[in-house]
Amino acid sequence: QDLDPVTGRVAHVPDGRLTEEMLIDCLSATAALVRGNFVLKSSLCGLSPQVVEARDVVLIILNKNGRIRRQSLLKALTESAEGEAMDAAVITEHLINQLLEPIATRGQNAMALRVPDDETFAARFHTQAEQHEAYWEKREEALAHYVSAYEELEKIVG
Repeated sequence: QDLDPVTGRVAHVPDGRLTEEMLIDCLSATAALVRGNFVLKSSLCGLSPQVVEARDVVLIILNKNGRIRRQSLLKALTESAEGEAMDAAVITEHLINQLLEPIATRGQNAMALRVPDDETFAARFHTQAEQHEAYWEKREEALAHYVSAYEELEKIVG
């Protein structure tokens, strides 16, 4: 499976057959795996850099926990210490709702992913699942301040 490095398209399909693995590799160029389901990468959504980071924090937390609380998220993003806070004029409750609405639904005391977890994906496509796990680990490392702030707020809320 040869991907063209510029277009991300399959450059050569052996015997004219497109396998599931090849299709997933192509999809991975534009989407990230969240709990076994593909979600468009934030960097491709046409958002400002700060909103891209906020959306990735949302996806990281959903990927880890399967649910997210809007108020804790808003506080973690806008009230963080050490000069790391995002601009509260940009990261508003309205924006948080806009980020969550397409991918999450109201659950009991929190928002949860709209689609059920695909628990079979990692078993069926181990290599691709590991690549996405590494992608999220790297993003979480870059956004650790916000993710940690959220997790601390959630400990308080219970």
